[in-house]
Amino acid sequence: MAMGCNWAVVLLILICDSVAFGLAIGAEQHRSTATVEYNTVGAYYYCDYTTDMSSAMGAGGFVALLVGHLIVMGVTKCMCCAKAELSALHGGPKACAVVCFLMVWLSWFISSVCLLAGANRNSVHTKTQSIDIKNIPITCEMMRKGTFGAAAAFAFFDIIFSEVYYILMTKNPPTNAGSGTNPNWQAHGVGSVGSGSAMPPQQSPYAL
Repeated sequence: MAMGCNWAVVLLILICDSVAFGLAIGAEQHRSTATVEYNTVGAYYYCDYTTDMSSAMGAGGFVALLVGHLIVMGVTKCMCCAKAELSALHGGPKACAVVCFLMVWLSWFISSVCLLAGANRNSVHTKTQSIDIKNIPITCEMMRKGTFGAAAAFAFFDIIFSEVYYILMTKNPPTNAGSGTNPNWQAHGVGSVGSGSAMPPQQSPYAL
C-alpha cells in the first residue's frame, strides 16, 4: 500500500532547498575580492582581501541542501528499499520516477561539490596575503566567478526533481483497499453476496 503524499514534507523539502538556493546566490554576490596595496613602512606590495562572508553562506547552503536531500531519500526509502511503491507505478510515471531519482542525486552532488569547493577556496584566499619582497606589483588570486552560481543552478534543479520524485513515489492509490472482498475468494471464483454471480444449483442424488 502506498505511504501517501504528505504536503508538509513537500513544503519542508521546498524550504530546505530554497534556503540552499538563496545562500548560493548570496555567496556568489559576496565573493571575496582583493586589491593590491603598498606598505610604505616595509616597502612591499600585498593583497588585501575582503571578508569571507561567502564562505559561511556556502557552508550554510550545503547544510540546508543536505538536510533536504536526507528528507527526500529517507521518506521515499531511497527507491532501493521502496519496492512496493515502485511496483505500483507503471509505464511513464515509473520511468519518470527513475529519471527524477537519478537527477536528484546528480544535481545534489554537483551543487554540494560547488558549495564546498567555493567555500573552501574563498576562505583560503581571504586568509592569505601574498607579499612581494622585490617591490614588484603582484597579482592577487581570487576565486573564479560562477562557482557559487553553478551551485545555485543545480540547487534549483534539485528542488524540481526532488519534489516531482517525492510526489511520484508517494501519491499512489492503495491496492486492495475498500473493495470489501477477500482477494483469495475471488481467486477461487467465489462471488460475494448480491453480486449476481451465485453458485449453480446442485442436483439431488435422489431426484428421478
